[in-house]
Amino acid sequence: MLSSDFLDSYYCYDIEMKKAIEREKRGECKIIPVIVRACMWDETPLKNFLAFPKDGKSIEQYERKDDAYLEIAKGVREIVQSME
Repeated sequence: MLSSDFLDSYYCYDIEMKKAIEREKRGECKIIPVIVRACMWDETPLKNFLAFPKDGKSIEQYERKDDAYLEIAKGVREIVQSME
C-alpha cells in the first residue's frame, strides 16, 4: 500500500520492503504494489513490479474509488491465477 507515509517510514521502506523484495527473489511471494496516494514510488525498487492501479494513478486520484478497487482486484486475481 504505497503512499508518501510508507516511503517516509524507515521501518516500512528500509526494513519491510527490502525483506519482501528478497523473499520475492527467492520465489516465496509476489510483490503487488498498490498505489493508495500519489507518491514517488516509481523512484524506488518497487518500480520493477507491476503496480495497481495501472498507469501509476493512485486510488486517491479516482473520482469513483470503486473503479480503482475493481482494477486492483482484477489485477491481483490475474497474478494469483498465473501462479497456480
